[in-house]
Amino acid sequence: MESYVIGITGGSGIGKSLLSNSLLNFMGSSQTTVLSTDDLHLWPRGHKKWKSITHLNPRANDLVLGAEQLRIIRSGSTIRGRIYNHSTGKHDSPIEIPSKRF
Repeated sequence: MESYVIGITGGSGIGKSLLSNSLLNFMGSSQTTVLSTDDLHLWPRGHKKWKSITHLNPRANDLVLGAEQLRIIRSGSTIRGRIYNHSTGKHDSPIEIPSKRF
């Protein structure tokens, strides 16, 4: 099964997650996988690197991993992904993220 990809971009705090979750609710969680680029942050909140480079800079994120994960998801396979936890500022333990229709 090849998956369809809907890309949502924009600045911080403008509602990307709200829109993604609205699409998830509309299309159904059995049909929809949501990936966040926050999960690609290289360092936890408070790391000394954030003083010289912020999460808004592409170099502060593992974009190569993100592209590979997207390729795998699109092909219909499951990925093992880290989820960035906004409450702790760290990544939670990796979880299995299955490919779905959207």
